Amino acid sequence: MGWFVLGFVLGFVVMWNRNGDSTPKDLEKTKATLERHEEDVAYYKKLTRDLVEENKQLRKQINAS
Repeated sequence: MGWFVLGFVLGFVVMWNRNGDSTPKDLEKTKATLERHEEDVAYYKKLTRDLVEENKQLRKQINAS
């Protein structure tokens, strides 16, 4: 029973020390980075769709010949 209490207390102390480290220090910089990543994802999704459509058209032209 003593080991359980000791483990629980040590686990609580470790959790208490790590709790503050999970928040970013510069929230505005993090938001700007996230927005940039979202813009990049949207750009690459559009690029992929365009390339797939172009590939379909080229395959139709090749198969029609």
